[in-house]
Amino acid sequence: MSRTKMPNDVAVIRGKRVREIREKLLGISRPKFEEKYGIPKNTLRNWEQGTASGLTDDGVRQLCKAFEKAGVRVSQEWLMDGIGQSPVRTTPNQDTRLIGDLLGRPTSTACIKELLISFHQKYPNATDALVENNDLSPYLNADEHALGLRYYGDELGKALNALCIVHTTDKKAYLGYLRFVKNKGYQLQTQLSDDSKHDLTIDIFSAAPVVAVLRKTK
Repeated sequence: MSRTKMPNDVAVIRGKRVREIREKLLGISRPKFEEKYGIPKNTLRNWEQGTASGLTDDGVRQLCKAFEKAGVRVSQEWLMDGIGQSPVRTTPNQDTRLIGDLLGRPTSTACIKELLISFHQKYPNATDALVENNDLSPYLNADEHALGLRYYGDELGKALNALCIVHTTDKKAYLGYLRFVKNKGYQLQTQLSDDSKHDLTIDIFSAAPVVAVLRKTK
C-alpha cells in the first residue's frame, strides 16, 4: 500500500503561499480553479498542503500561467522561495508596458518619485498609497508604495476580491481586500487574518486593484 509522503517545512510554506493567492486574491475554490484553469483539485490540494512531492518545478510553472490568466502576476521565485516581487492583481485589458518597467527598475527614493509621476501621467485613473504597516504582508509591506488603477460606480464589481487601494466617500484611503457581503454592502479586509473584527464596512468612492508595488533599494 502506498503512503502519502508527509509534508516538510519548505513544502508547507510554499503551499501556504499558493493557498493565500487562491483564497485571498482570487476567492475561488479548488474545484472551481480546476474547472477554469485545468489543474486537478487533488493536485492543487497536495501543493497547498505540502503533501506528496509538494510544489514541483513543473507545478510552479503551471500555477504561474494559471494565476496570470486569473489576473494575478506572480513569479516562480516568489512561489518557491518567497523571493522578489509579491503577487499583485492585474486589471483586465490594461496596458502593462509601463507597469512592467516599474517592476524592473531600481527604486531609490528619487527613482520612486520619478516613477510615481510617470505612472500618474500615463494613467488618468492612477492612484498610489504608502504602506504604513505589515498588516497585509507578504503582499504589501511597510514603506512600500502600492500603485493601482481606479474603478468607480458601476465598475466597482471589477475590483471585488482584489487587494485594493480604496477611497471612501468621506475622503479616507485604505488598503485591503474588497468584498461585497449580502445585507452589509462593501467590506474591506485590512489584515491577513481570519478575525472579522478587522473588516471595515465602507461607503466606496473608488477602488483600485494594486497592479504594482515599489520598494526602496536597501
